[in-house]
Amino acid sequence: MVRESYTGIGFNTKAIPPSRAPKSYEDLLAPEWRGRMAMSGSISTASNFVGTLVLTHGEDFVRGLSKQNIRIYPVTARALANLMISGEVTLSPTIYNSHVEASVAMGAPLAWVAPGPVPVTDTAVALARGAPSPHAAMLMIDYLMSQEGQRIYSQLGYGSARHDANRQAGNNAVQKLYLGNRPNYVRELAKWSKIYRDVFLRS
Repeated sequence: MVRESYTGIGFNTKAIPPSRAPKSYEDLLAPEWRGRMAMSGSISTASNFVGTLVLTHGEDFVRGLSKQNIRIYPVTARALANLMISGEVTLSPTIYNSHVEASVAMGAPLAWVAPGPVPVTDTAVALARGAPSPHAAMLMIDYLMSQEGQRIYSQLGYGSARHDANRQAGNNAVQKLYLGNRPNYVRELAKWSKIYRDVFLRS
């Protein structure tokens, strides 16, 4: 894996002071956040978020969270972060730390919190069969996986699987949940997608 992103709580700091922002999944159940949250309707982001909650808090917790009248936006998490920058959205539990860090570097009023175990989106690198310059490609892969290469990704807001190159995302300790590595992930993802549709889209 050459880089990692983590899905957690993002918020607009002009609308919600960091001292008052939710810090955990349980905090999202507070009455003050009812009707004030939004979720990305991207099926992979939404399903992995639901799967994380099912695995860490149980399905009843997911159903309880759905009673908070969360608005579903049929957009990617990146687009939702953009809506958060504009102020249309103030709080979302389906925001990637890398999107927040890249936006904050350009002056956006955003912040990010790891509310507990968070789903990891990881990106791999591979050498194509029949590559015209395989040895050059291997050198590039070695560099991307090196401590120096990983630190470049870190400067862009991404996490790393390397212990000697990783840092805390958004100054938050990150407890990683590698859903894609689970032996029955495809089957579980289908189940989590159904829960997402039944609980958040049909309620």
